[in-house]
Amino acid sequence: MKGVAHTNMSDSGFVSFKLHYSEAKDLAIGDVICSEVFSAGGHSWQVNCYPRGYSEAENEYTSIFLKLMSKSKGVKAIFEAFLMDKNGRPSSSNSKRCIQAYPPEGYSSWGWYRFLKRSDLDVLYVVNGWATMVYGVIVAAAAGHKLAKTKVTIIGTDDII
Repeated sequence: MKGVAHTNMSDSGFVSFKLHYSEAKDLAIGDVICSEVFSAGGHSWQVNCYPRGYSEAENEYTSIFLKLMSKSKGVKAIFEAFLMDKNGRPSSSNSKRCIQAYPPEGYSSWGWYRFLKRSDLDVLYVVNGWATMVYGVIVAAAAGHKLAKTKVTIIGTDDII
């Protein structure tokens, strides 16, 4: 008996986001720092980081959200975020992943209000005043659609704030 496997191709993009934590910790609650716009799956994306939390209820946390910048609807994507530890290695203890169709109905972005406690960020991840976060977006092709060649785009940002 022969089997047939059908797969949907995906395309991904990753952003290394350097947060100048020693300056960002003085921002007001709700102030946002945006990543560069990057490409994944033929769409433009941006990550919004709220170093002191999105609102008063999250003021002890760093909040992060992924925003689809393209004018598309129903783009199925996996959003992953993690930090680099003080030794420059990816942290598995503070990483998160969600699967969502973007833009989510009734929202402009999707992510985590309580991504990481600010006290943990300061103690575990800040090196010389900077914390490095890595954001990844993997876009799944819709049924019947093919994405261009599967590739990974890595964009470095050196001076956020």
